[in-house]
Amino acid sequence: MNIKSIFFVKISILLLLFSSCSTVGFHRPSIRNQIDFGESAAMKVCFFHEKDISKKDIHKLVSAWNRELNLYNITLVNPVNAPVYERPGFYNNRIFLYLFNMKLTDPCDRVVYLRGRKFKDLFTEFISILFLLFTGLKFEIHGMVETATHSRGIIKAKYVNLIQLFVTSPKKTLIHEGYHLLGCGHSLTKTKCYDHIRKLKQKMKQTGHEEGFFPILTNDGRYLDSRESVNKTILNLFNER
Repeated sequence: MNIKSIFFVKISILLLLFSSCSTVGFHRPSIRNQIDFGESAAMKVCFFHEKDISKKDIHKLVSAWNRELNLYNITLVNPVNAPVYERPGFYNNRIFLYLFNMKLTDPCDRVVYLRGRKFKDLFTEFISILFLLFTGLKFEIHGMVETATHSRGIIKAKYVNLIQLFVTSPKKTLIHEGYHLLGCGHSLTKTKCYDHIRKLKQKMKQTGHEEGFFPILTNDGRYLDSRESVNKTILNLFNER
C-alpha cells in the first residue's frame, strides 16, 4: 500500500469518527458574558464552491457565521471564493484528500469546501429521508472538519426538501462546523469552548506568531501559529506509515 493509499484510509477513519456529529453545546450567556475575549481579531476563511452555489448563497452563509463569531470579538473575512468545476469525488474523504493536497497559503487561515447538489446526490438524500422517517436517526452527513489541524472543512451548502431543512440548514451546519474549525469539540454546553477560544486568542499575542494568521489550538494542546506549521502537520500525516 503506497503513502497516498494509507493516507486515504486514515482520512476515512477520521471521517467515520466525525460522521455522527452531534452538538458543540448550548450557549451559556451568563458565563460567556463574564469572559474577556480580548481585542478584535480577523479569521480569514477561503471557500471552494461548486458551480450551483451562488454568491448570494455564500453571502448568507458568511453573514450567519459572522454573527456567531462576533460573540467572541472575532470577525470573519472571506478573501477567496474559488469555483470548483468538477467535484473531486462523490464521497467526502475524496474531497478532503483534494483539500489536503492544497497548501494553506496567505490569505487563507481556514479552507471550507461548499458542496452543492448533483444528480448523484438525489439517491443518498432519498435513502437518508427514509432512514430518518423510519428510525428517527440522521443518516446524511451535512458537514465535517478534519481533526488533524482543524483547518479544512466540508459543508453541504444546498438543501431542497423540507425534511432536510427541518433537521438543519446550511447556515446552522456552517456555524456548527465553524466551532470545530476553531478547535472546539462536542459537549453539552459551550463552557469549555468559551475557555478554548479565550486561550486561542491570548496565544495570538505570543512572539513568533505569523502576523495576520488566525492560529489553531488543537484538542491535544498543540499550538499551530503559522500556515507553515499547519502544512507541516499535514505533510507528516502523508509521511507516516
